[in-house]
Amino acid sequence: QLIMIPLLPFVAYYVLRGKGLKDQVLEELVSRRRLLAVTAFSAFVVGIYDGFYGPGTGTFLILLFTGLAHMDVKMASGNAKVLNLASNVMSLTVFLLNGKVLFALGLPAALCSIAGNYLGSGLVLKNGMKAVRPIIIVVLLILFIRLVSELL
Repeated sequence: QLIMIPLLPFVAYYVLRGKGLKDQVLEELVSRRRLLAVTAFSAFVVGIYDGFYGPGTGTFLILLFTGLAHMDVKMASGNAKVLNLASNVMSLTVFLLNGKVLFALGLPAALCSIAGNYLGSGLVLKNGMKAVRPIIIVVLLILFIRLVSELL
């Protein structure tokens, strides 16, 4: 938490600058080796974060994929979903094996999450950066407020 508080304003500045988030695939293609290295490294580092804390995982993956692998925002978002799903399945497995899941709470929340993800994915595909940038800023702001309030 202490690391995230100073990091979030820098991430928000990066998003607001808009240099990393692109609506179009960049002309210069990233080598396959670099693409694999960036996505593997990003998945590993963000996976660790997702395992012990979690909020903002998809946002961080999108930012890393657009900034380092030069993916457009739609491709970065789609790939982030695959990695986020894998991370969540692994976390769910660990929590299930340890008896730490409340199904009466988890199943309705999962259904609401599915509905929200369906709507959010449609927004990205239809509106691209017009939808993504403000949502990322709101997510970062909420996460920042939550972290600060937990410390107080």
